[in-house]
Amino acid sequence: IASDSGTVIRDAKPLPASVSGIYYAACLTKLAAGRIDRALHFYSELLFSPSGSGGRLTIKMTPLRIASPATAPTSVSKAQTVGTQFSVSNAAVRPRALLILAALSGAVSGSTAGCGAATTPLADDGSHPAQASSAPRARSGMGAESEIGGLNESKVQQVFQRSAPRLSACYDKGSERIPYLAGEVSFRLRITRDGGVRWAHVKSSSLGDRATEECMLAILKSASWPHPEGGEGLAENSFTFESGGEERPPIAWSSEQLGQPFRKAHGELAKCRSSAGTGVIKATLYVDTDGKASGVGVATADERGDAAVTCVVDTLKALTFPSPGSYASKVSVTIE
Repeated sequence: IASDSGTVIRDAKPLPASVSGIYYAACLTKLAAGRIDRALHFYSELLFSPSGSGGRLTIKMTPLRIASPATAPTSVSKAQTVGTQFSVSNAAVRPRALLILAALSGAVSGSTAGCGAATTPLADDGSHPAQASSAPRARSGMGAESEIGGLNESKVQQVFQRSAPRLSACYDKGSERIPYLAGEVSFRLRITRDGGVRWAHVKSSSLGDRATEECMLAILKSASWPHPEGGEGLAENSFTFESGGEERPPIAWSSEQLGQPFRKAHGELAKCRSSAGTGVIKATLYVDTDGKASGVGVATADERGDAAVTCVVDTLKALTFPSPGSYASKVSVTIE
C-alpha cells in the first residue's frame, strides 16, 4: 500500500494510524488480445484503518475515460470517471494474510477478464502530474482478483469476502507443513440456479500443495452463492499467497532437472490424464533435499480433471528425484 505521501508499507503488520491513497490503475483483459489501446482505466481510492491486531481495507474503483487509451496519462481527475463504481468495504487485514478483493469484471460483464491492475499514485484532484511509483507487494499476504459472469457481482464479492478468513486459514495450515509455501491459485465454480455449486476445480495454480487447494475448494463449495440470472453462472477468482516466514524460498527448477525419474513417469502421468477425459494438467511440486516431493499442487483444464488429481499426486510423490542440494526446489510441469 502506498500513501499519498509516498510512504510504503512493506508488510502486513498492523499500522498505528489510517493510510489512504488515490491511484490511477490500468487493466488489460483477455478480450484486449494484447492491445494496449483496449486497456481498462480506473480511478482507484484505497483506505486502510487499523483495528485490533490487523485492520480493515476499503477499495473503490471507478472507470475512467482517457483521451489516449494507449498512453498512461500524467494526471487524471475524478471528473473523468464514467459508469458504475465497484467497491469492497472493510475487508479484513490480518497479520498473516492481506486480502484485496478488486471487482474489475463489471466493465466487461460476461467475459473472461483476468485483470492484473498495476497502480501508480495520482493527484487527488488532477491538478498535479502523477509521480511514478512501484510500491512492492506485501512480503506476507494474499491478493485476489476476480472475474465473474452471469451473477450479481456485488453479491458474489460478498461471498468471497466472507470466505476470506477461512481461505487464509487453509493457507496458514499448509504453510505449517511447507514453510515456503507460496504461489497463485485460480478457482472456477459453476453456480446453480438455487445458489449451490454444481462443480468447482482449480483452474491454475503455482501454490504447490493439493491439501491446501482442496481445503479452499471445500470452503468455496460449501458457501451460499447468489442466484444466477438467466440460468447457471460461472465464478472465477485468483488468489496470490506470499510466504511471511524466514524460511529461504525454494530454488526454481525446470522440468528437465527432475531427471530420469520424471521422464520414466511420463506414460503413467499421461494415463492419469486420459482416463479422466480431461485436457492439459499442470502440476507444481516442491522437491526436498532428499529428492522426494514434499508438496504437489494440481490444476486441470476443466472439472473432469478432478478425477485425475489423486493419480497425478500419488505418482509424483512416489518418485525420487535428484536432490536439489542444501535447499528445496520448486518446479511446474505439464501433463498432456
